[in-house]
Amino acid sequence: MSKESLNSLRDYLLITLQPSDMRWLGEVLIAHSKGDGAHVAPYTKEEIDAMMDEAERQFEIGAYHDEDEVFDRLYTKYGLKNEEIVQTV
Repeated sequence: MSKESLNSLRDYLLITLQPSDMRWLGEVLIAHSKGDGAHVAPYTKEEIDAMMDEAERQFEIGAYHDEDEVFDRLYTKYGLKNEEIVQTV
């Protein structure tokens, strides 16, 4: 995931989550990063090839959404506008 996508996701979570939910999410993410779950096995070449084949098939039939479309749907669903997002660096 790109840094820009992560920043957009972070900003979206900041404007939609209650403080107690933000704290819970932070604690879960920290615990996950310290636990065994953070060390996942790498994909095999066969698994990557299968995922790429499926992604290409989905793209060919038009079954995809770009980042702007996904965030526009979220903003519409939750009654938000792009201007309401606080940009932090």
